[in-house]
Amino acid sequence: MKAPDNLPKVVVARKGALRLAAGHPWVYKSDVSNVEDGAAPGALVAVCDDRGRFLGLALYSSSSQIAVRLISTEPVSDLRELVRERIRAAVAYRKNLVSGTNAYRLIFSEADQLPGLIADRFDDVISLQILTQAMDRDEIRKAIVETLDSELVDEVWRRLLAGPQVQQMVERIAAAPEVRQAIASQSVGLLGDIGRQIAKLARDLDNAVERVLRKVFFRRRRPLPTNYAGVVTRGLAFVIDAVIINLFFTVIAGAATLLATFFGGSGSGVPRGLIAVGSFTWLLVVGVYLGGFWTLAGQTPGMRFLGIRLNERRLPPGRAFRRLIGIGLSFITFGIGFLGIVFGESRRSWADRMGRTEVIYDERRPAPAPWSTLSETAPVPSLAEGAVAPPAAAGAAPPPASEPPRPEPPSGSAGSAAPAA
Repeated sequence: MKAPDNLPKVVVARKGALRLAAGHPWVYKSDVSNVEDGAAPGALVAVCDDRGRFLGLALYSSSSQIAVRLISTEPVSDLRELVRERIRAAVAYRKNLVSGTNAYRLIFSEADQLPGLIADRFDDVISLQILTQAMDRDEIRKAIVETLDSELVDEVWRRLLAGPQVQQMVERIAAAPEVRQAIASQSVGLLGDIGRQIAKLARDLDNAVERVLRKVFFRRRRPLPTNYAGVVTRGLAFVIDAVIINLFFTVIAGAATLLATFFGGSGSGVPRGLIAVGSFTWLLVVGVYLGGFWTLAGQTPGMRFLGIRLNERRLPPGRAFRRLIGIGLSFITFGIGFLGIVFGESRRSWADRMGRTEVIYDERRPAPAPWSTLSETAPVPSLAEGAVAPPAAAGAAPPPASEPPRPEPPSGSAGSAAPAA
């Protein structure tokens, strides 16, 4: 892979290159052979060995003994968006992992592929430690704060719905005879159960197939779970849609053949012109089917059956058309356009890139109501750029509930907890 031309380059010695090849994300200053003039402190740089081979993208530090911290082995167009995506992944991972406590580490530096960023949560306080020049840059700090704020907004709704007034209202609605009758008559069909089981199996196969292919082609294993749909689930959804399209088209083609035979009189075969028209009609039906469902619902029946959808509920027609072109090009090139689903960080094919879309898992089973699991109303956590608490000392306990509110620090005080490296 060629190093991006728009980024400054850092050349590392053989020892540093071997360290990166072995999976270590750091290169020390003593193993750096050359740094281009454009490499500012905290900049995103392209790392190459002494032969000019591209090794990955890293965050450069001019003051630390750790001069290079690898952040990606693939080209990155926007560092801020990459940081946002990895923060979202880290928060989602902790939500599934942590239970029974409101004090835990939310982001842990290289373990979450965010070098120099540590975030600890203590109930309604989030403590940030920014330990690298890259994470201390204004635009990156702003992206960190905005993303954490967005990811934790759902806590506001959970605790709002846990309030006594909302619970009383829900109880009154649930006690209504019409509602109780509707709930009693509601059932989950056999087809829905089968769909959920197949979707679960397909998701497991997504990860298993991706691990095998990445290992075969010497690509790094995905470090964290992802919400982007994999190749197996997307392939099965496409097969289901293909079956639906062909069943529909078979009926139409049968009727057309019957009419042609009846009026043609020979019955010995189908005219070549009709075959050409039928092929064009089939392609048109495929395009209208896929594009129509993407535009109206953001998912086809096959995608709905397997619990995946586009990241937009209603895709504009123009972008739906570009997705169709991307799928066509991927098939014409014998599947090369689908390789990004396996090797890309966000599992995007040519169709996704051309349509500026993502295919994500869509859990159809409703989650338990928040008021059914929360027993008491707790303070609502909030995070604003000007109200990020300074990092707590090691082993420090969260502030007691009776402590009076502290004055907010002035805007821009969410800086690093230690001198940025």
